[in-house]
Amino acid sequence: MKKITQMLGFVVVVFILIKGCQRTMEVRSWPETSAVISSHAVEEYTETESKKNSDGTVKHSSDTEYRLWVSYQFQIDGVQYSGRFDKDDLDDERQVEQQQSIYPLGKKITVRYDPQNPADSEYKGY
Repeated sequence: MKKITQMLGFVVVVFILIKGCQRTMEVRSWPETSAVISSHAVEEYTETESKKNSDGTVKHSSDTEYRLWVSYQFQIDGVQYSGRFDKDDLDDERQVEQQQSIYPLGKKITVRYDPQNPADSEYKGY
């Protein structure tokens, strides 16, 4: 039973990797357009880690981390669209502020969008 579970887990991981690669190749073929950073949102979350010590005991630790969501807007054929990307695993508010300064409101960036569905866009400049 253990081998079946491991094999199933392996198949799931391979499937996820293949889908991710397919998405990356698809996005690379999309046209580019200019977008403008329109807002920031900060999310605070707890990252928990468990480590087994040499004596067999388990040590749990948790850290507060931050994720910065950066929203952007762009136009295609006179229609306004928006998208967002995140910068995660930020350890403290100083790192959040640093990322906000890299992506200030009003900054122009280049995004790719699906010509069949412009609401589906991606920013890969980070």
